[in-house]
Amino acid sequence: MAFFASCSGAKDPLDIDSPERQGTEETAKGKVLVAYFSFTGTTKSIATTLAGVTDGTLYEIVPEEAYASDNSNYYDESTRAYKEQYGPATARPAIKKTLENADSYDIIYLGCPIWYGKAPRLMLTFLDTYKFSGKTVVPFVTSGSSGIGTAQSEYESTYKDIKWKKGDRLNGASKATLSSWVESLK
Repeated sequence: MAFFASCSGAKDPLDIDSPERQGTEETAKGKVLVAYFSFTGTTKSIATTLAGVTDGTLYEIVPEEAYASDNSNYYDESTRAYKEQYGPATARPAIKKTLENADSYDIIYLGCPIWYGKAPRLMLTFLDTYKFSGKTVVPFVTSGSSGIGTAQSEYESTYKDIKWKKGDRLNGASKATLSSWVESLK
């Protein structure tokens, strides 16, 4: 099964069932990364299930300074989250831990909640840190009301050297729904 089908009909280099990759299950597992930031646990739940569906490596993007309820109110101009989202476009909160062997992944599923209609700036820190030039990245989000549109647009316009796939909002998605979604990305 290939994760993404080639539009030209040529052999998909990511096809884990190709003769070149058969018998290398360990290599195939290491090629998919599910990286996520979760504030309430909603995105973590989806990311964990998605990692199982894709047989990918699960990685939590952890801010160096944790967000707490007193600094994440979406409507309070004095909070850290508000200042990051509406402050300078260059705001990049620090990440706490390092992703080992980041360049070894071919496909990265990138998940986060939507804050103020956009991806948290922490996600941009992650993308700035690891670059992923030439890699395929599939964003996914969780949100009570916002879709992925603004986050997807910001990602694509800021990181033009990444091969972006159209992402989706995956609130409450079951394992079967996630499997179908991954299959649809072929």
